[in-house]
Amino acid sequence: ISISQNMRRGALMRMRNGTFRLSQIPYGYRIDTSGRLSPQPDEAYIVQKIFDDYLSGKGIATIARDLEAQQIPKLRGLSKWSKHGIIYILTNERYAGNEMFRKSYRTDHIPFKKVENRGQKSRFFAEQTHPSIVPTETFERTQNLLKKKSLQFGKPQPTQPYSFTRKIRCGSCGAYYYRRVTTHGIQWVCRNHLQGHCSNKGIPEESLKETFLLFLHRLQEHQDT
Repeated sequence: ISISQNMRRGALMRMRNGTFRLSQIPYGYRIDTSGRLSPQPDEAYIVQKIFDDYLSGKGIATIARDLEAQQIPKLRGLSKWSKHGIIYILTNERYAGNEMFRKSYRTDHIPFKKVENRGQKSRFFAEQTHPSIVPTETFERTQNLLKKKSLQFGKPQPTQPYSFTRKIRCGSCGAYYYRRVTTHGIQWVCRNHLQGHCSNKGIPEESLKETFLLFLHRLQEHQDT
């Protein structure tokens, strides 16, 4: 915990003065000899095309299907182009040459968990930290169109969480398990398993219920100790 706190203080200082360097390189960029983000021509062209297609009226799902059909190189870590991948690109301020630091943070105690920063902690915005892939005007028009469509079509109602939603984490990769209806019944599966990034298999929901009740009864039986 002490080592983690020291590292965070150093990272926070670099965020404040705009010298923080990302551990993951955004699609469309590479790291140049000076350690800064620099556009990678082949991928940068795809990013520009995504912005242009969206502003010309193409839907997000259509853009993803077109890229998948054309076998365009995918976002790192993803098995295929998806709506989430397109939204990630359309809303990422780095493509306009800016950087928003501390979009997420780690909790202070072990096990450290990654949490989306929705205002719980300070964020830092730095302008023109690296060459842009799309003009600022294009990026701002895209954000306005995204907001307009969100208001026009509304947001889907959040799904009702199940009993084990965000309660089970994979022992191998740390990702949450999610509920999936299969031909073998209801299973809880690691989110990274279907993408081929984790070898852990699914767990039948009935087995989880039985295990939960077993431990609950043990806790009740030994509650004094």
